Amino acid sequence: MPVPQQGEIRDPRRERGERGLVNLVARDVLGKTRQLRIELLIANYDLFNAYGLAVGEAEFRKNVSYALARLAGVGSERIANDLIIQAVVAGLLEPATLTGAAGLPAVPAEPGAVYPPT
Repeated sequence: MPVPQQGEIRDPRRERGERGLVNLVARDVLGKTRQLRIELLIANYDLFNAYGLAVGEAEFRKNVSYALARLAGVGSERIANDLIIQAVVAGLLEPATLTGAAGLPAVPAEPGAVYPPT
């Protein structure tokens, strides 16, 4: 788009139209990338290699970012779970698995003991 000169008034409708036209052309060109890649390979092998490297790097970065985001979530979840475990160890919480559902010990206190007692 041309740069406005001093004192020139720009029409926002025209600017939107110019951007829309550029977007349509870009969408049309990118929609035919398979055909254009083949034509680029035939026309200029070195430029095609540069294109291939750029695409490969983009895919690698995208896939690594997904993995890193997943690992960051797992790490945060682990930290949160560690806080719960610390609260249990400190005696602030008593999970039902340790006390039993009816307030009875989940694990028999004596070997061979039967719960509930009869």
